[in-house]
Amino acid sequence: MANRKPSWDDREWEQVWDQLLGPAERHQIMRDVWFGRLPEQPFERRVAIEFARRWRRRAIWLSLLWFVWVGYWMLSLVGELTWATHTPPPSYPYVMALVGVLGVVACLHGRRRILPVAVTPEGPR
Repeated sequence: MANRKPSWDDREWEQVWDQLLGPAERHQIMRDVWFGRLPEQPFERRVAIEFARRWRRRAIWLSLLWFVWVGYWMLSLVGELTWATHTPPPSYPYVMALVGVLGVVACLHGRRRILPVAVTPEGPR
């Protein structure tokens, strides 16, 4: 599958998402995307597809950020990083690394879950 660029630029997207749609409509679109459904209305359908594509792209960046978090705590376990003020409890780096691994897994799971909506051929024109 080809990686598709967003069909709307950021300014258009902000106008549609923040100004044209109310909180209830945004919430419904987010729920539809999360559960892999497309809204019935054509405009909301195009917004949902764009939202899913943007959400998937941000999930990659967020998972990379969590991966860096895990790397930091793994380095602290090896002893490459020193603590300026005090020594944390021995289990602390393990717990923090586990939190990071769970963050990466959650991002990748969310990305995979919204795939059906994100790869829908129709989109904003």
